[in-house]
Amino acid sequence: MTVLTREQEDFIETLTKDVWQLEQRLTGGNVGDPEQYLDELFRARHGLLAVRTMGAQSGAIYHSMTTLTGISTEGRQLVADTA
Repeated sequence: MTVLTREQEDFIETLTKDVWQLEQRLTGGNVGDPEQYLDELFRARHGLLAVRTMGAQSGAIYHSMTTLTGISTEGRQLVADTA
């Protein structure tokens, strides 16, 4: 697993906790300042979209790397597994 993948997983875990707290606040009727709450929702959504985009781009790059002839068979398999 690459460092980038681990970083993305950690970031998603953090955002998942944030989203859960936002959901609890909403269902509990404890939103507070609506503008601030919407800002927090936007930031969480933006973070998740950024990770999704980076993951898709990384997957496409790794997939392309599996066709390179300069990489050993074992190396291509590792790249395919990472993709």
